[in-house]
Order: sequence, then structure tokens, then C-alpha cells
Amino acid sequence: RRVAVWSPERPGPPAPAHWERAEDDPELYARDLYDGLRRLDALGLDRILVERVPDGADWEAVRDRLGRAAATFAGPA
Repeated sequence: RRVAVWSPERPGPPAPAHWERAEDDPELYARDLYDGLRRLDALGLDRILVERVPDGADWEAVRDRLGRAAATFAGPA
């Protein structure tokens, strides 16, 4: 499978087909989230893996957006 990874740091082996750097600041991450996911989706890969964001109130909005994005990109059940 061809896999893309969205995370602040490059994953170790085995290397994914594509890696997109996610910001490690919650405001910048939130700003870039949908554009980044659209870029990855346009690559036609089998999976997009998103590294879990940190716990805490400052990441709450990002967690909400990730949940919404997952429902949007997954399509109807």
C-alpha cells in the first residue's frame, strides 16, 4: 500500500510513500490542516496516517478538526 504520513517528524523505517510535515504549534497546525490533507488526498494514496496530536486545551480545536476531517475524507459509511 502507498501511505502518506502527516506528522511533525519524519517517520522511521519503513519509510512511507510520502511524508508531509505537520506543524508542532497548535495554531499553525490548525491553519495548515485542511490544505495539507487535500494535498495528500490528491496524491491518490491508499492511506493517510495522521500522528496523534498532544493532549491539552491548546490542541482541543485541532482534535475537533481532525475528527471532522476524518469523517469528511472517509466518505459515507
